[in-house]
Amino acid sequence: MNRPVHSVRCATCADLPAIRAALAWALEWRAPVPSQDPEAVVEQTGHAYLLEEWGGAGDTAAVAEIEGRAVGAAWYRLWTDAMHSYGYVDASTPELGLGVDPRFRRRGIGTSLLASLLARAEEQGVRSLSLSVERDNPAVLLYRKLGFERHADVANAWAMVKRLDVFSRTNRLP
Repeated sequence: MNRPVHSVRCATCADLPAIRAALAWALEWRAPVPSQDPEAVVEQTGHAYLLEEWGGAGDTAAVAEIEGRAVGAAWYRLWTDAMHSYGYVDASTPELGLGVDPRFRRRGIGTSLLASLLARAEEQGVRSLSLSVERDNPAVLLYRKLGFERHADVANAWAMVKRLDVFSRTNRLP
């Protein structure tokens, strides 16, 4: 069986609905099919604040598509001590989110999204990224494979951090 090939591109503010859908897929990671209304999932779970005023300085995202349809997204943004999410480390470490449509998981889409986002973070001079993942989420294996390490226990989840190789990328000799 041939599977459609996915592509990954940098997101724009116009991709906010795709990023919101990916947030819903991340929140409902145990669901075998996507919710009919990702917007409602984000609102009802109290996570709408995670993408409020999206598009500000430091907000960065990538979208995965198959045949022009968004099937996943990964993003990161900075938080403050007063306003943050579960994987918060400090005000200088952007927190990452990732969601893939359940019908398209286990096809390398999450890996492609994260690789794209990690490369962009290094180009932007980001020194580290954090995330939150529930301990029994299979995505833990992906995060570990890509170099994220446990930083802290947060309820039934882990905050994980990946240090980036910013120095070698930004200070290479010509």
